[in-house]
This record gives sequence, structure tokens and C-alpha cells, in this order.
Amino acid sequence: MGCVNLLGTTYESSTIATGFGAYLAQPILRDAVEGREHEIEEQEAVALLEKCMTVLWYRDARSTDMVSGTLYS
Repeated sequence: MGCVNLLGTTYESSTIATGFGAYLAQPILRDAVEGREHEIEEQEAVALLEKCMTVLWYRDARSTDMVSGTLYS
């Protein structure tokens, strides 16, 4: 993945997160993905995303238990 901002600065990485996720989810993503980018299967990626969203939910006092129709318990 990569991105370019309005000033032309480029960034490329196997995982990218923005906002609050850059602080809390990015370390989880890096531990799970870096070095094995081509080995990750869809089920593992979905489980990893759910783990990241759960961590972000626990850290946000204003959130609900619904994320795109999925209930986290």
C-alpha cells in the first residue's frame, strides 16, 4: 500500500492506518503482517481487523458495540 499527500510526499508500507488507528492498531498490524505479506489469507485478515477494531473500541469511551452490523462481545 502506498499514498501520496498534497505536497507530493510518498509513503509505502505493507500496512497503513490513519487517525487513532495509527497509534493503536498499527503496531498490531505490523506484528502480524510484516515479513509475510503474501502469506496472509482472507480469514486471518478479517480476524486481524476485528482484533484491531476491538482494541480501538475498548479505548474509545464514546463507542457502541456495533461496527458495520457486527456485534462484538
